Amino acid sequence: MKRIKLIFVLSLMISLFFSVNLHAKGKEQKIRGQAKVDLRSANLYAQQKNTEKALGFYLKVIDAYPDHVESLFNIAGIYNNEALEEYDKADELYAKSVQYYKKTLETIESIPDWKEYEHFSQYRKESIRMIANQWSRVFKDAFDLYHEQKFDESEAILFDLKKDTPDSLNIYQLLAAIEGERGNKDKQLEYFGVLLQKNPNDEKILINIADQHYQAKEYQEAISYFERLATIAPTNTEYLLFNGICYLYLENKEKALEIFEQVLVIDPNNIDALANASYIVQAAGNDKKAIEYMKKLYQVEKTEDNLTTLCYQLAKVQNWTELIVYAKQWRTLDSGNKEPVQLIILAAGNLKDKALQQEYTNILKKM
Repeated sequence: MKRIKLIFVLSLMISLFFSVNLHAKGKEQKIRGQAKVDLRSANLYAQQKNTEKALGFYLKVIDAYPDHVESLFNIAGIYNNEALEEYDKADELYAKSVQYYKKTLETIESIPDWKEYEHFSQYRKESIRMIANQWSRVFKDAFDLYHEQKFDESEAILFDLKKDTPDSLNIYQLLAAIEGERGNKDKQLEYFGVLLQKNPNDEKILINIADQHYQAKEYQEAISYFERLATIAPTNTEYLLFNGICYLYLENKEKALEIFEQVLVIDPNNIDALANASYIVQAAGNDKKAIEYMKKLYQVEKTEDNLTTLCYQLAKVQNWTELIVYAKQWRTLDSGNKEPVQLIILAAGNLKDKALQQEYTNILKKM
């Protein structure tokens, strides 16, 4: 960690004193009198790495010439480097550094022909980078406080950051997470709403909002978000499934079945869609379609529960031949269970297969 820090500091020092060592190739800001002397002194002390003296003279320059870009930029760099060295005062010094980097940017961009000035492009680029770096550092503090469950402290930092970067998605995402931890779902949804305004097709946010409504049993509201998700990602069967389940809870089985069948077009072996579709058509009295779905479900997921449901549905429609086939498979899965044996005896009797009926009657007697 120490080596990384030293490299970082060195890179900042290079950016700070870069202009001192280059020959002018463009325009220079004109300053006169004592300010010109103070700038020479500041640059001399900067070359000697005497930042305390350099800072004093740069501050004198901007007292006389508040828009002197080179001085503003180097003051920002000095405060930034001091923050790296003085941990106890880091927040205060970083704040000063950002203040001067922002002033550097504002001053450069207020000059119509700023690109013609010596080093202004470099100052501008570096100022933008350093402001972004320091924003990230502060945001990380808020993020760390969130993970320490210090929600009030984290929120206070985020509110301050929001003043300068009101369009930051990261801020609203972390604010939403804080409200989620607090259990304040309404406020969390408010932040999610802000995020959606900024990025209407953000799947993660849409999922969060849909889930909030789903968990609250607000199924009609959830449907609107699951439908948006399905539009954004039409091959994602999860969005369609939850949309169909919402319609089930709202007792709109016809619409739910339509959606589950859409899922099966995309994924013919989708267990959830097969199970729900079979339930709906069975409840609607469409026994043939129910058996079709149940068979497919059992092929995909060979569980005793799926086999049991299929066997009783076959018994209901008096499909004795297939009942025997599947009841024998059920008995293989659970040899101690009397139900499949009884179903085989029933089917054999209806088919007048006396040998099979007697065979399983004998088995039943021994159980």
